[in-house]
Amino acid sequence: MSDQPTNIPGPLVVSQTNPRYFAVTDTDGKERAVYLTGSHIWNNFQDGLGVGKETIVAEPEQNDFNAYLQLLKDRNHNFIRLWRWEHFKSNAGAADFHLNMSPQPWPR
Repeated sequence: MSDQPTNIPGPLVVSQTNPRYFAVTDTDGKERAVYLTGSHIWNNFQDGLGVGKETIVAEPEQNDFNAYLQLLKDRNHNFIRLWRWEHFKSNAGAADFHLNMSPQPWPR
């Protein structure tokens, strides 16, 4: 016996009622609109975002990905956009944080 639910709707499709929205078709054949919502932070997929303009540590600051997923779950969010930084170190201009995205998967 499987613990998997049997009433999972199909994939997202463009709504026939209003093409500005996505929809799923329920198991009874009825279209239901789906509203995608989520929270965004630049380093949700990668370590290395730190407080202050200067990188003062050799290792990047650790991103608590499990806490981020819990935040999404607690707020019933159903959408994630993952970002990947390509540079090693920088500061964020006028903002009071820095980026330490090392190591990278390629040689410098």
